[in-house]
Amino acid sequence: MKVKLFRLFAHCALHRSGFSAILCSDRRENIIMCHLRGFDKLGVEEQKAAALFLVHLSSRAEGRTALFYLSRSQWTANGTENGGSAPSSSNGVGGSTDNAHISADAARHCLTSYNPCMKVKI
Repeated sequence: MKVKLFRLFAHCALHRSGFSAILCSDRRENIIMCHLRGFDKLGVEEQKAAALFLVHLSSRAEGRTALFYLSRSQWTANGTENGGSAPSSSNGVGGSTDNAHISADAARHCLTSYNPCMKVKI
């Protein structure tokens, strides 16, 4: 179910203007990004779908704006904002994080993965 949901998000992020409003409406609880926080612990199919979502979201200016503008406020895994008071920890264990760190960790995991379908061919 999560794989299909992330594939739907990926499609909408690429083809629907205004899709970034979903990320904006998720600012309080950060459900989408909290799920991506443990990217390396997801199954392979879920990683592929989540990576596709992040790539498609980053391919449009409004998606990048939503993804990185929301990075200015740090939040903890339970969705509360810290305002930058705690050290950032994007490994999924305690601390606070932001969308940019989660996106960077997902990209790093894809680039260093031994699974060939996780690497982008240029």
